[in-house]
Amino acid sequence: MWTVILIIIGFLAFGLIRGTILNNRTYKVVNKNGTTFHIGTYLECKSMAKTQNDYCETFSIDDHFTVKQHKL
Repeated sequence: MWTVILIIIGFLAFGLIRGTILNNRTYKVVNKNGTTFHIGTYLECKSMAKTQNDYCETFSIDDHFTVKQHKL
């Protein structure tokens, strides 16, 4: 019983720590050529990359956007 509770607490702690780390870093949206498109938090960049990828797919544009960690 205690092992199950400890495993659940471990997963919750891991999720909170990972979320905090992702939220405090700076990320950038980069196209397939390496050109930076947007710099911001992980959630902003993830949303921006998805929006741009959907736009490119809709209009058959040969480009792809990814999220990468921005190093100062």
